[in-house]
Amino acid sequence: MISKKKIILWIILSIFALCFLISATIIIIKLVKINGEVIGAEAAIGLFSLVGTIIGAVFVVVELRNSNDVTCCQTLIELNNYFHDNERLMKVYSVLDKAHVWNKNDKDAWKKVDDQDIEFFCTFFENLYLLVEHHIARIKDLDNIFGYRFFLFMNNTYIQEKYLLTTSSSYVNLFKLYELWITYRDSMNKRGGCNLIVDDQNRFTKDYLKNKVYLVDNGVGKKLYREIKNDTHNILIRDVWFDELSKVLDLQKEVINKMDNNELCVPLTRNEYIESLHLDYVLGAYDKDELVAISVIVDNRKSDRNLATKFALACKDYYTFDIVFVKDSYRGLGLQKEFIEVAKKQAKIDGAKHILTTVSKENKHSYNNIISEGFKPFKENVLMYGDHHREVLKLDL
Repeated sequence: MISKKKIILWIILSIFALCFLISATIIIIKLVKINGEVIGAEAAIGLFSLVGTIIGAVFVVVELRNSNDVTCCQTLIELNNYFHDNERLMKVYSVLDKAHVWNKNDKDAWKKVDDQDIEFFCTFFENLYLLVEHHIARIKDLDNIFGYRFFLFMNNTYIQEKYLLTTSSSYVNLFKLYELWITYRDSMNKRGGCNLIVDDQNRFTKDYLKNKVYLVDNGVGKKLYREIKNDTHNILIRDVWFDELSKVLDLQKEVINKMDNNELCVPLTRNEYIESLHLDYVLGAYDKDELVAISVIVDNRKSDRNLATKFALACKDYYTFDIVFVKDSYRGLGLQKEFIEVAKKQAKIDGAKHILTTVSKENKHSYNNIISEGFKPFKENVLMYGDHHREVLKLDL
């Protein structure tokens, strides 16, 4: 419905237009003559008809907009009622809400929700995106009703790792809707709004959305790179995948917490791991099913995470051997060297000519391992990762 203020505004505009029409008619009647004959009456009729048409058109547009608003409103009310009446949607929503409020978001919390329930939830919001894409509804219309539910879902770590990221290219419309919605929320909050984004710490970054990283979908394969056998262990080095991201973060935290000086290693953020899982190599060393070591290798793409960028070098020629974390009980098995061997092989396959890495000189064990693999000093005492001093080493392939 049009508000009372808008109705009054249109009435005032109509009166103004009518006054303009009468004044113009009088002037034409008095002043317009050809060969001494007054022709203002005909001109006035034409002008009256034109202004009347314009006013009519304006009211038609307003009425159509009003009609569209009513249709949109009815559609959203029906969708909201459908959501609450649907057992599958409410089952997923209930677990999402508990995960947020009570921080219960493990496998047990989701055991009563099956894959079809999740797909059904995704389809609901993909349909909302179609409403926006075809100008039936705006993000502003959706926000108050569906915003909480949408961000609960999209920012839930279990949903991200098990579903959204694992086959991300299947959810293009969800990511498009997410980008529009999060942009709207950020814009409103900058203007003093208070529409906070639930579980904001797990949001997808602007670069992730802008660069459409979600389109780089490598499937769910876990390529095996190396196998290490000895009397007590049979360790496999293979790709880590999205559904193992929580294990990676837990191992990183465990290793850093046990270091005598945790300033020697700067952890990667969850979003950096997500980016590398799409675009680079995130390798895990597994003893049976236990993750005992991880390494991230940034390939020769153009990125701030490729160390070549920092030194104005051609990214296509450089790999970056980023981080290694090894569980205490598995130190001394040469896992860092095994990860470096994988980096060498993949760099040659991708046409890179060098590998760069950083290390603190105080981390003598790691420094010596890297030197023993053929790396040589490239830049000394470089300030990186905030205010940390690092040695930069280079390996020529």
